Amino acid sequence: MPAPENWYWVTGIAAGMFILVMIGTLALLAVLIRVLLDLQARIKSLTARIEKVSDRVEEVAIQAKDLTQSVGGRVKSIAGTVDDATQRIAQRVELASTVLLIATTAAKMIGRKPKRGKSR
Repeated sequence: MPAPENWYWVTGIAAGMFILVMIGTLALLAVLIRVLLDLQARIKSLTARIEKVSDRVEEVAIQAKDLTQSVGGRVKSIAGTVDDATQRIAQRVELASTVLLIATTAAKMIGRKPKRGKSR
C-alpha cells in the first residue's frame, strides 16, 4: 500500500529542517571549540602568572618572618641591656642611700650636745 502524497512532503520538509538544524549545531560546536581553546590558552597564561605571584608572596612571607625574628632578637637584647642597667643603677642608689643614712646618723650623733639636766 503506497503512502499518501502529503506524507512525502511532510517527511521531506522534516528531513530538510533536520539537516539545517544539524548544520547549525555543527557550526555552533565549531565556534564553541574555538572559544574553549582560547580560554584554555588564557587559563594557562593566568596559571603561570598566579604561580609567579604565589612564589613572590611566599618569598615576602619568609622575609617578613626572618625580619620579625631578627627584630624580636634585637628587642630582647635591648630589653636585657636595659634590665641590666636598671639593676646596676638600683644597686648604686641602694648603696648611696645606705651611705647617706649612715652619714646623716653620724652627723646627728656628732652634732648633738649632751643634755644637762637641772638639779632640783
